[in-house]
Amino acid sequence: MTNVIIFAANGQISRLVEDRLLANDPDVNLTLFLRNSQRLAELAKANDRVTLVDGSLDDAQAVSDAMKGQDIAFIGVVDHEAQNNITKNVIAGAKANGVKRIIECSVLGIYSEVPDEFGRWNAEMIGDAGLRTARNADKLLEESGIDYTTLRLP
Repeated sequence: MTNVIIFAANGQISRLVEDRLLANDPDVNLTLFLRNSQRLAELAKANDRVTLVDGSLDDAQAVSDAMKGQDIAFIGVVDHEAQNNITKNVIAGAKANGVKRIIECSVLGIYSEVPDEFGRWNAEMIGDAGLRTARNADKLLEESGIDYTTLRLP
């Protein structure tokens, strides 16, 4: 079995990932970390491969505690915090618990890779501060030494 923790587990992208994993991979156990676990109580009740954890990504100890026994961490929210505490907390928790892979959601355009009108519109919609914090989160993952993937979603 592969143990996957999904942070911000009630978000739109996270819910898609959860549904896909539960439907298509019987060898995956999910730990769903969110501020109010009652939001996903029915999912956990319907599936014995789901464990719910109440917690905040701002709480480094809660993040680390939830990562015990996990193989993969999925961060289902873009880290737009000025200090990138979400990414820092997940990296620290992964290192403390031997988690080998992190997958983080981010935004399209963090490296100005989107050309022309759409690229300009995208950058304007996200804003300089949003692009800067998302880019920094990606750099923190790169420098962490942990195997990672950044999903740059439009």
